[in-house]
Amino acid sequence: MVNAHERKIEHENEALRSLFSSAFPYYFLVNLENGITELGGSDMQPERAMATRPWEKILNIICKEHVVQDDQDKFLGAFSLDRLRESGQRYTSCELRCRGEAQEYCWVEFGLARVEKPAPLALVTVRDISGPRMLQSIVERYVYRTCDFFLYLDAKVGHYTLYSAHKDPNRLPPMRSGDYAQAVESSVKRFIAPEDQEMVLREMQLDRVIEMLDLHGEHTFFCGAMHEERGYTRKQMHFLYFDRTEKTIMLICTDVTQGFLEERMRRDQLRRAHHLAQTDPLTQVYNHRAIKEMIEATLCDETIKCGALFFLDLDDFKLVNDRFGHSQGDDTLRGIANMLRSSVRVTDLVGRVGGDEFVLFLPGITGDEDIARYAERLCALRETDEKQSSISVSVGIARYPEDGRDYSTLSRRADLALYRAKREGKRRYAFYTAEQ
Repeated sequence: MVNAHERKIEHENEALRSLFSSAFPYYFLVNLENGITELGGSDMQPERAMATRPWEKILNIICKEHVVQDDQDKFLGAFSLDRLRESGQRYTSCELRCRGEAQEYCWVEFGLARVEKPAPLALVTVRDISGPRMLQSIVERYVYRTCDFFLYLDAKVGHYTLYSAHKDPNRLPPMRSGDYAQAVESSVKRFIAPEDQEMVLREMQLDRVIEMLDLHGEHTFFCGAMHEERGYTRKQMHFLYFDRTEKTIMLICTDVTQGFLEERMRRDQLRRAHHLAQTDPLTQVYNHRAIKEMIEATLCDETIKCGALFFLDLDDFKLVNDRFGHSQGDDTLRGIANMLRSSVRVTDLVGRVGGDEFVLFLPGITGDEDIARYAERLCALRETDEKQSSISVSVGIARYPEDGRDYSTLSRRADLALYRAKREGKRRYAFYTAEQ
């Protein structure tokens, strides 16, 4: 005859079964004395629920038909009948890779708990955790690969919690803090590149973050950070509302160094390509096309009210090539180009437009006297090579806007003036005149 105490225990066990049936798709209640196992759970088919079988048989079926081969030893070691008998009162669990009924890949959590009355029992629970486990795996493998950390911030009280795959305290701000502003200040001084510290302090202030989030829904900026092994790195700071009403905010710090370096390399390549496209390869001054475009752009500038175009030609340069060879001639051209570059201002333009012809444009120079003084300096240029051959220059000048308002007119008239200077004796300059 069942006494009141036994009825109470049976009632409690029934309540426990009901609880676990609703909480877990499958569970196994293993009698640790004889190994007989009761099957139950919310997904258990009615005809199989409450059925009893030997635990070792169930264990082998699960292991053979569902657990991935690499995890089978782990499963058998953790849930053998002997292991269940040795287990303590504390609930334990392990996560294993499995194949479902349709052989689909999934993650399953097997849990183990002990129940001592009325007989020693082991409760083994089974739960599909593919969703959260897959999400965790994706975060660990792919998100954390470039994301240094996530920071969950309660802006109302200034508390934050930091989440990261990196555990090295030397690489991260404190994992938790009740003073966001103080943590930002100390972390910026510790990690951020000196030239960006003032900007980062400003952009990470709570008032600034909330203002930008309320205006745009997000707040993003980039900064440099110093790494003890990698040196300079580039970071993206991205703020988003987690809960706008409660003013909880997520900060995602992402490493964008690779993209930054690739973009900088691309810009450098474009800059070099642009430089090569504009530069005369021999003398490194602007080539014919580039000097024309640069002067035309300058003439379109409404702030430029006057200027002068100088057309230069090397006197008797052909004799250098004939007597000493083209290599010596190239050296002479490079020497003249270097002297021209060193004689002009930053705003002045120098280009090579022919074999031994150069063009200079000086924006803003006023008065024939100033132009003449500069022309005299040009005529005084002499390139003497190691064979003691000396080259001088002759110069033709056209004034802007008196002699022309565009490059074609100015260069043509400066060339006419150059022709007159050479005809009159070389190593001299001449202004363009209307008679020409």
